[in-house]
Amino acid sequence: MKHGVDKHTPWLLGPSEAGALFGSEQMIQDFRDAGWLTPVVCRKRLTLFDSIDLARCRSNLRTLGDERLQELVRAARKAKERKQK
Repeated sequence: MKHGVDKHTPWLLGPSEAGALFGSEQMIQDFRDAGWLTPVVCRKRLTLFDSIDLARCRSNLRTLGDERLQELVRAARKAKERKQK
């Protein structure tokens, strides 16, 4: 093991790096709203995502398509609005 990194160490990415993988940070927010992605670390000024979870989002996007993602996002945002009222 070099520098304490082994095959089980997760690769963590911030929102901007994760957004670069999908074209925009809005996609990352859409994944979060749809329930596909949860940050591993979520603090005041630090949010990190596991690269394996991001790969799973990419797989879901390929399998289900962008239209299904947008349906899930709309439903989640409506539910959030109802809960806030």
